[in-house]
Amino acid sequence: LMVLRAFSENYFYSTIAVVESIIHAVNNGARIINLGLILENENTDIADAISYASDNGVIIFSPAGDNGFYSEDVEWPASRADVIAVGGTDLDDRRAKWGYRIESNQGPNTEISLPAENIEVRDIYGPNGNNPGSWVTSTTIASCAMATGVAALMLSANPCLNADEIREILIQSCEKVGGYSYNSAGWCPELGYGRLNAYTAVRLALGLNE
Repeated sequence: LMVLRAFSENYFYSTIAVVESIIHAVNNGARIINLGLILENENTDIADAISYASDNGVIIFSPAGDNGFYSEDVEWPASRADVIAVGGTDLDDRRAKWGYRIESNQGPNTEISLPAENIEVRDIYGPNGNNPGSWVTSTTIASCAMATGVAALMLSANPCLNADEIREILIQSCEKVGGYSYNSAGWCPELGYGRLNAYTAVRLALGLNE
């Protein structure tokens, strides 16, 4: 596990720090990257770093975004084909909406979804963190972290899996929740292939039936 920080205490990101973090992770053996970055527009330098990671067999997750009221698709870099876009679900297994015009992004690039409402997180105060103790948050950044954790469990169960195999298993492990209209491929714009079931994903990683 490598924790590489590219944001300030005020949540401002540095392009150089993000690029260097991605390259450092790849060059030091990372197989999964949780890229908790939500941008409205493409950053070409970060795009090159993501391509470098993808070309080296690293599977990359990024949050769909929390701007679904205004946007018709997921934010960047989740919208990239070589990145898994992770949407958020609420306590009722529907696309998360947290308040006035604040909701999980949806659209043609949504791939999988995980819980994103009332998630407890922990941090430390000062230069090594943002907040003391623990607090509850609602954001697709949290659901993206969960997706990354599930992929790590899958690799722990079966280290021979490659990025394409992990992606396919994640898709197969999604439950068709929310009452949405899923197409013949099992996909809908609200949640992608559905809400991920971690237990199913690990079993499939081991080659076991559901």
